[in-house]
Amino acid sequence: MAEGAGRGRVGQALVPVRRVDSEELDYLDEISVRIPGGSFTGQAVEKDGRFTHYQTFVKGYALGPVFLLNEHGVALEYSNRVGNITTGPYFFWDENGRLREEGVSDYSDGSLRVLRRWDEAGILVHFEESSPRMPFVDPETGENIFRPWRSVPSCPGVPGREGYVEAVGMDELDFESRVTYQGVAYTGEAVLVEGSGRTEMRTFAEGAEDGPFLVWSPSGKLVTQGVTRDPYGPVGPWHEWDEEGRLLSETIYDALGNRIIFRGMDEAGNMVKEEVFPPERLLRDPETGEERPAPWL
Repeated sequence: MAEGAGRGRVGQALVPVRRVDSEELDYLDEISVRIPGGSFTGQAVEKDGRFTHYQTFVKGYALGPVFLLNEHGVALEYSNRVGNITTGPYFFWDENGRLREEGVSDYSDGSLRVLRRWDEAGILVHFEESSPRMPFVDPETGENIFRPWRSVPSCPGVPGREGYVEAVGMDELDFESRVTYQGVAYTGEAVLVEGSGRTEMRTFAEGAEDGPFLVWSPSGKLVTQGVTRDPYGPVGPWHEWDEEGRLLSETIYDALGNRIIFRGMDEAGNMVKEEVFPPERLLRDPETGEERPAPWL
């Protein structure tokens, strides 16, 4: 699925996404922050007892992954947001890292298009699917047509949603030691449309690939979603769907890019395969030298 997708430059010192205690940020409102000297690109971190909440900002605007980890580094919640709106799929896990819920929010009208829940054994126990609240009408025929859960960003060269982030064509970027756009280290989304109609979106922060990675099929359906982090490549949960929107698989990478869990689903949505892999790279404590498994994200 995500093996090799968006693979970073392992060993490179450049790690652009900063993690800052939320108390050090100046919140203009729920979705906009600043730091002394300008806007903020990175993740705001808020600790509450056993749990740590992360929210991603790009150029001061809430955009990208939002997730909750327990004290062992296991993700309990994950979504991608634009402002305060969840866009596309979101997920909940239990404390043991088992997938318990998947929902799909339609960004364009806020409707919940899909909801699935699994029990502890991985059996699908709840499934509901609904049409969007507002149909998408073909301007030529007047007929209702499929509307994707999450649309491809405007491309190329057009500012993104609400003008807070750019989305350019992948071929407009210069891939050197840093990824640049018109000579400047690039922060934003980049879109590649292949001849087959398959569309890929990658995210960059200050010249390095870092953030959501998505693939749409030629029909416009979202079929792959994950997140990359420089310099490790895929991290956290990655998911694949078929053309009918059925979840096919879940692959979990840790924060160092180790593949640690793979789960496969059957046609009924039940988890029928699970593999657990030992991490190849461990997290080293800079003070004690102790090595331990990395958190999911």
